[in-house]
Amino acid sequence: MPKKASTLKKKDFFKLDERGQAKELKKMAKRANVRLSLLEEKGQTNGVYTEVQKSLKKDGRANRKFYEGINYKSNNDIQSSFDKLNSFLSNNTSTLLGVQAQVKAKINNIIQNNGSVQMNDISHFTKQEQKYANRALAIIANGKLSKLEKADIENHAYKEAEFYNEGVGRDKNRFYRGIKFNSGDDLYNALQNEVHFLNSKVSTVEGATESDVKRINKFTEKGIKIPWGKEKEFYDFMSSKQFGDLSKFADSDQIAETYTDAREVGEDVKKINDAFSEFLKTNIDFSEVQELLKVAKWQKKLLH
Repeated sequence: MPKKASTLKKKDFFKLDERGQAKELKKMAKRANVRLSLLEEKGQTNGVYTEVQKSLKKDGRANRKFYEGINYKSNNDIQSSFDKLNSFLSNNTSTLLGVQAQVKAKINNIIQNNGSVQMNDISHFTKQEQKYANRALAIIANGKLSKLEKADIENHAYKEAEFYNEGVGRDKNRFYRGIKFNSGDDLYNALQNEVHFLNSKVSTVEGATESDVKRINKFTEKGIKIPWGKEKEFYDFMSSKQFGDLSKFADSDQIAETYTDAREVGEDVKKINDAFSEFLKTNIDFSEVQELLKVAKWQKKLLH
């Protein structure tokens, strides 16, 4: 691997004779102009780029690039050129890797200081910076998804993330960490979904567990008894598309009670889901679903 080009320290630069200094400035200028061109190509035209462009305009550089020749009028011109080139090349954000590191640091600082990140925090970023923000946010979000899986919690925010990732063709429920997007809309949607996930209280194991406990307590207060050891199964059902569809046509508490009652009398999950599907597909009354599952009010009285 070739050794990375580096800029001479100021004291070493001025130890060179005038010709040596001019040659060194030529090499520095070529490196600087390559960086400028890459920043332009990626639309990264703010920050250090803008400052350099102002300086080049002031110096009368019509092409807005550093001088790559070796003919200087005076030692003052040589020193001035060295200072400007050295300042630009020493700035980390004159490279895309430096820009990426800066964006990552900004995202981490926003989350550390505010507890969360919002879309308006990154709306002023350049397009390239937003791509790097996507990478930073995806890495954080994917870490949370992994922890949820290890804790066997795959509902709530996890399900929402899964719905998005499946929709964009992701084989696994993980946000895309790359920077190649087909359109600005795709990038915006990726950022929006990552931000939404990260801001959800139930994107953490602790938050999801606390939410589930509160939800169970609410059902318990209404007299809906969740069979012991089947809490996760119940959470999954309550977070399912089927429950959402059923809630459009029947009371959600009644649906939850029917489910838990059916499990309590020994009905398996497949039979319960089949009965609910029958309700959605036909014109039968919900009381008929309860009868199919042997949990209608008159049937429960017979059991007691």
